[in-house]
Amino acid sequence: MQDFLRRYFFATRQSRHALADDALSYLTQLPILLLMHRAGALNSATTLWVMSGTSIFGMAAGWFWVEPLDFNWAWIKAISRRHWRFSRWLGASALMQWTSGNLFIIAAPIYYGAAAAGVLRASQN
Repeated sequence: MQDFLRRYFFATRQSRHALADDALSYLTQLPILLLMHRAGALNSATTLWVMSGTSIFGMAAGWFWVEPLDFNWAWIKAISRRHWRFSRWLGASALMQWTSGNLFIIAAPIYYGAAAAGVLRASQN
C-alpha cells in the first residue's frame, strides 16, 4: 500500500509527498535493521516484520496527503467505454493464448496416459 501511495503521488505530480513518504518508510527502516543486526536479533522473520512496520508507518503518513476522491459516475462510464473500445479485442487474444499454452497439458494425457498427466501437474507445482 505504501508503494501504491508513492506511485499515486508521482501520478498526481506530488513528487515531494512521494519523497517524504519514502523517507518516512525507508529512513526509519534502515536504522532499525542495523540496530537489530548489531543486537544479534536479526533474522528473516524479524526483517520482514520491520519492513512491514515501516511500510505501514509510511502508508499511514501518506494517507494524510491524499486528496478526497470524487466519484463522478459520468466520468467512470465514459472512461469504461473508452477502455472497452480500445481493449475489446484482447478477450479473444487472451483466450487464444490460454488455449495454445494449455493445449499440450490437455492433449498429453490422451496420448501418453494418466501417469503423464500426473507428472505434468506435479511439475507445475
